[in-house]
Parts: sequence; structure tokens; C-alpha cells
Amino acid sequence: MPVSISHSPAIASRNRGWQSATGALGLILSAFLAACLIVSFYGVPLPSLHAGPPSLAQSLSETIDSQGVDAAVARYRSLAQEGFAGFSENENATNDLGYRLLGRHDATAAAKIFQLNTETHPQSANAFDSLGEAQAAAGDVPAAIASYGAALRQNPRFKTSAIAYARLTGIPRKPYLPLVLLHISAGLGAIALGLAALVFRKGGRMHRWTGTGFLIAILFMAGDAGYLAIIGNEPQNILAAFFTPYLVLTAWLAAKRREMKVDALNLIGLAAAWLITVGGIAFGLKAASEQASLVPFVGFVITALIATVTDLRVILAGGITGGARIARHLWRMCAALFIAVASFFLGQSQLVPQTLRDYNLEVIPPLVVILALIHWLARNLYERRRSLRDPAPLSTRAAA
Repeated sequence: MPVSISHSPAIASRNRGWQSATGALGLILSAFLAACLIVSFYGVPLPSLHAGPPSLAQSLSETIDSQGVDAAVARYRSLAQEGFAGFSENENATNDLGYRLLGRHDATAAAKIFQLNTETHPQSANAFDSLGEAQAAAGDVPAAIASYGAALRQNPRFKTSAIAYARLTGIPRKPYLPLVLLHISAGLGAIALGLAALVFRKGGRMHRWTGTGFLIAILFMAGDAGYLAIIGNEPQNILAAFFTPYLVLTAWLAAKRREMKVDALNLIGLAAAWLITVGGIAFGLKAASEQASLVPFVGFVITALIATVTDLRVILAGGITGGARIARHLWRMCAALFIAVASFFLGQSQLVPQTLRDYNLEVIPPLVVILALIHWLARNLYERRRSLRDPAPLSTRAAA
């Protein structure tokens, strides 16, 4: 009777090293995503990569810290009269400054900065949407309604403004399109099933059922999101819509395939990961040229790059088994769940109850996913160490 290749001592030793490397990369990714989440959510200022004249937004930030927001507003308007000579004025950078103030719960100061942005960029729906958000947070409901109305006049399909305008005025908004309803339903289902899969015993029936449901819901959510992004001309969301199903499908493949094997699916996965990484870098460079926040792009690119490197190593090694296979399944499923949770609680914050937003609690669910990933990867590494003393198969114990 032939001996399974996974029982070879050389293969077992290589898999133990593989598991340590995969687990370590997953832990590094977890810490990095947590840092990106905190930096982005709380508006921590980062050094600008913009080459050329100094950033006007950075200069305003320094003025606010030293002299207050009114001095910054006066400085902005004085420079505006001179055509911002000697400075690089950018809508995204000024918008980020306003959100940093909003993250500090200084809605009045944030509204003043957003107001400046609307004066310089009167055709921007996003500038008016941001102004309305700050005005609503400051309690100036009539002004917020006017700002959201201005945003909708610029772009009638601006979702956040439409939802906020309907909530503040009591005027029912147009019903969601069937595709949008499908996207929302699939997204909520993916979040619920993914969180449940984190709780149930790994390898158990409920874990398999909820994991399979999570996979199906993610595929529906991403496919619908990709189509909506295409018709809405949102190339960045198209890239994210491809990345999420890539993560869950490769994670599912790792869970199903227990033998050392490489085939066309591995090669397709590697090509997809590389294209996604290159696309993320391209959009990041574009954001840098526009002085937009690079934090989301950095998190995206690092995740995609780790996926590319690990895909390549699986192919070069001729496959993956044991604890390394489990670690691969864990971090990819959790990364996809993180994208779904962060997209809802942070990207669609207007759907989150106001009570949670008042205390910045919408950041908790994404952090829970990261902490769960750290827990399971650490446990997986612990099981690897136990395997050095216990000859029982690691995959059998890890499922217990």
C-alpha cells in the first residue's frame, strides 16, 4: 500500500516551517491591519508623499494646533485670494483634515474646514456631503439638510447624502434597486455567518455550515458589488470586488485540499493575486498624486502582496498540508471577513445607529475580527509546537 506523501519526514519538516512562516505572516498582517484601521478611523496625520509645493492642508493643520481653527480659516481665505500661491491645494487633503477634526469630536471646527472645501470646489458632491455630516454632528440640522441637498443636486446617486437627507427631513427616499438590496442582504448575511464561523468549534458541523454560507454570501456580495462598481464607474471598488472572492475561494480550496497538490487553480490564483497587487499599487500612486489618504491602499496592497508571496511559495513547494494549510485557510477567510465588516461599519457608517457613532463604537467589529484572527493563528502555532512532542496528526488536533 503506497505511503501518503504528507507522511514523509522531509515533507512534515517542511510543512512545520511553512506553518510557522504562514502563521507569522498572518500575525504581522493582523497587526498591520489593526494599525491601518486605527490610523484611518481616528484620523492620525501621516507624512505626505506629495512632491512639490507644501501641502495647504498640512499648513492648516499646524495653524489649527497652534492658533485655532478660526485662524486657519482666515489663513485659507487669504491664500485663496492669491490663488494659493506657494501651496498645493487639494480637495482630498482638505477633506481628510476635516475628518481628523471630526474624529476628535470637534464637529464645529470640522464644519468650518469642510465649508472652505465647498467654496473652492463647489461642484463636488463629496465636499457638500462631508459638510453635511459635520453640521449634523454639530446639531445644526437645517444647515446639514441644505448641504446634503446640495450634494444630491451635484450627484443624485450619492448614497450617503440620500440616506442622511431622508433621515433628517423625514422624506422617504426612493426604494433601493433590487441589486442594491441583494448587495446589502448578502453583505449582512456574510458578516453574520462569518462571525458565527469564528465562534463555532473548528472542523465541527456548525463551523462547516456557517463557513459554507459565508462563502456563498461573500460571492453574491462581491459579484453584485463588482457589477454596481462597473456601472457606477468606480474602478477602486471593482478591484476590491475581485479581491474578496479571491480570498474566500483560495481559503476554501486550502480547507478542502488535504494532499500535496498543485494544479491550474493555483496558477490562476497566483495570477489573480499579482494583478490585484499591481492594481492596488496603481490606485495608491494615484491617491498619492491627489493627496488622498494612503492608509486604505497600503493595507490593501500589503494584504494582496502577502497573498501573492504565499501563493508563489505553495506552487514552488508543490503544495501545502498540515498546519500550514490550516493557517492559510484561517488568515484568508478572516481577511475577507474583515473587508466585509469594515466595508459596512466604516464604509457605510450612515447605516450604523447614531448611538454607536457617538462613541466611535463602529470600529469595534473590525477589531474583533482582527483579534479573532490573532487568536486562531496563535493557537495554530501552539498546535505546531505540540506536534513536535505529540506524533498525532496536527490537522486532526487543530480541528478539535
